[in-house]
Parts: sequence; C-alpha cells; structure tokens
Amino acid sequence: MSNNSFGSTCIDDLPLIEKSSVSKAPSIVTDNSDLPRPLRPLVLEGGAMRSMIQKLILYYLWVNTGKEPHQLFDLFVGSSAGVALAIQCTASTPEGKLINPIKDIVFGHQRDGELMLTRSLLRNIETLWGLISPKYLTSLLLQMGRKYAGDCKLSQTLTPIVIPVIDKLTGQIRVLSTRLARKNPDTEDFFLREAGAAAIAFPGLFRPIRMKSPITKKGQKENYLIASDAGPIIYHPGLIALKEAREMLKHQKSDSSAQTKQVKKIMSDSSLTEKEKLEELERLTQLEHRIKMLDIGSGIPKKWVEPKASDSSKEPKVQNSGLLHNIKPVIAQMFQGLGINARDGVEAFFGSSAKENYCRLQVLLTKEKDGTYPFVLDDINPRVTNALISQTIDYTNTPEFETAIRNFFGNELRTPLIPLKKEDFLIKTKPIKARL
Repeated sequence: MSNNSFGSTCIDDLPLIEKSSVSKAPSIVTDNSDLPRPLRPLVLEGGAMRSMIQKLILYYLWVNTGKEPHQLFDLFVGSSAGVALAIQCTASTPEGKLINPIKDIVFGHQRDGELMLTRSLLRNIETLWGLISPKYLTSLLLQMGRKYAGDCKLSQTLTPIVIPVIDKLTGQIRVLSTRLARKNPDTEDFFLREAGAAAIAFPGLFRPIRMKSPITKKGQKENYLIASDAGPIIYHPGLIALKEAREMLKHQKSDSSAQTKQVKKIMSDSSLTEKEKLEELERLTQLEHRIKMLDIGSGIPKKWVEPKASDSSKEPKVQNSGLLHNIKPVIAQMFQGLGINARDGVEAFFGSSAKENYCRLQVLLTKEKDGTYPFVLDDINPRVTNALISQTIDYTNTPEFETAIRNFFGNELRTPLIPLKKEDFLIKTKPIKARL
C-alpha cells in the first residue's frame, strides 16, 4: 500500500486474476465460439475534468479483469480530454511496454490537470484573465504530453488510436490514426505528445499546437500540421469510431474455415426454423454484428433539459433572456445535444443489435448542495473533482452498471465483483493554486 493525494491508501494488493494474465493480450477468440469475437472500440467523449469518470470506470474494469485497457479493447477513439486518456492507455516505450498503467493514471496523474490549469497573477494580467489571449500556457500541454507518451508515435501504440483535431489552416476536421500513420508514415506519423496536446488545446484556453511529422528518410520534406481541439464540433466521437472499426474489419484477415464451420453448425441445428437459420447466417456477414462498442461518458438527468408543460391560460413571460445570463446553459445544452445526436447515430447503425453490441456507461450527474452540477470545463477545485469521484463510484455500485458490463465482458469479469471505495480516491489536500 502506498500514500497518495486521493486518500490514505492505494489499492495495490487486491486479489486479482493471476498476474500472468495482465501481461497477455486477450484472445481474439471467445471460449464459446468458433468465430473471432467482435471488434471492440472504446469511445471516450470529451468533458475536460469529467474524464475522471472514464478513468475510474477503466480502473474498475482493471480491478475486476486483471487487464489493462489496451488489453481489453481493439481501438481507442477519443475527443478532447478523452484523447488524453486514450493516449495514456496505449502509449508505449521503445521496447513496446505500456508507459502508463491504469493505476498510475488514476493515482499518479490526476493532479496534473491542476498543474496545467493553474495560472499566476502575472499570467492573468498579461491575458486579461483570458479575454485577449489564451488563458493557459501551451508549453504545459506539451510537457504533460511528453510525460504521458514520451517519444511514442501514432504508429507505435499498443492498441490503435484515433484522434480528431481541427486543422487550423483549412478549418476542417482532420482525423489522425494509427492505421493512417502506418500506411503513410511520411505524412501521418506524428508524435503522440503533440497530437494529444492538439486534441485538448481548446480554443480560447490554449494556442493551437504546431505538429511536425518525424523525418523517416533522407531528403524528406518536413510536414507540419497546426491543430487544436475538435471537441466543440465532435464532442462525442462514436460515429468516427464506427468508421474506423469498419476500415479495420475490411483489412482484417477472415478465418474462412471457422466461418464455414459456423455455417454448417447453423444449418444442422434442428432447433432453428428456416427463418431463424437465415437470420443467423445474415448475422455472420453484417458489420453491425462484428463490432461491439463500449462508450463511457457523462450527462445530466433528462428532466434538466426537458421543457416544462406550459399553462395555456397564462401569458408566457420571458425573463433574463440576455446573452450573458444564458451563455452557460446554452453551451452546456449544446454539448449535451451533440452527444445525444451522436449516440442516436451509433444506435441507428447497430439497429436491432444495439442492445447486444452497443454499451453506454453514462454517469448522470446530479446537483450538489449548492444547486450546481459538477459539469465543468476548467474548474480545478478538488471539491468538483470529489463530486465527480463520488457520483461515479455510486454509479459503479448500481445493478444497472453491473448488468451492462457483464453483458459486454461476460466471463472476463471476476465473480463477485470488487467494488471501489470512495475513501481511496477522494482528494484530501488543498487546491494546488492555494499552495503556490
């Protein structure tokens, strides 16, 4: 056990699955099927400090499977802060070893956000508190990126990753990925530390990142990309994940002998009607049955965004309709809407198989005692982080959560599940800003 800023102890000695299983990637074939298991993309939406929700859920999965995130999933797709977490989960050393175990991400890196978002009085004056120039130092983004990813490039990740950014020269979305970096190393193989910094360089908070593709051969022309956070446009990257998963499946070698065996098994099953046999055969070829997506994010209860029923007998009154009064709820509902639309698109792709192949783990944030949601962009107050921690752990203790992860991971999960304890994670120190 070791001390940490979250609480008194760090969970080091849990009775997990045998340690030898942690170092091995999961088998692509399940125990109860002759066919490869579906491709597993992990979708990590944006949300700045709310990435703590995703970290805790991935930590929970590690505790209850003994496997690091890169061993549980075949693809990481993030947006904004979700990219930073994805990079930490898949960046490797030159020897091909994981740089950031999930335990270090949760217990060792959490205060990094505070360090990155802490400003001096001089910085506030120089930027007029962010009104005339970006509030925070871009150099700190790159510093954190080097800590998380070292010199790892997109082509060297342990699990493929997809990073959407905004190309500042064209104003268009540009998608960086491991697949493209391996296919076109001269123009696409950027350092993860730079790609990750660009992915969280939110306009107005940080300057865009100038990225340079590594020189791979003599006489190669330097390739630059100036990019920033695509989160304001792609808050939820689920559809990008589906597109990349489809591309991966196109290039995946199929095991024709296993597929033939499965066809014969279906056709000889006397318990199935002819119609059911055709449906099962169709499932073997449809892409929506070959992709199984886990989506981790946050939200707010629906009642917060649903309009109240109006009394038609009374004349409606509109108060406080000015921009300044409404800017925060407008922005919050805009991002909420982007996420809802993207998730609806994902469910439409899966169609009737959505319940089986699309798992959405969503912490519906509730109001704190002061009447506000911990629904923040750059608030580094430990009180807000602790609210996120507390509400996330409460969610992992619900029957709904257990049912969802058991349906997704099956016998990869231990029985019974080991719960997380709030006291091991809650921050018990003062804000970094107050200690400077």
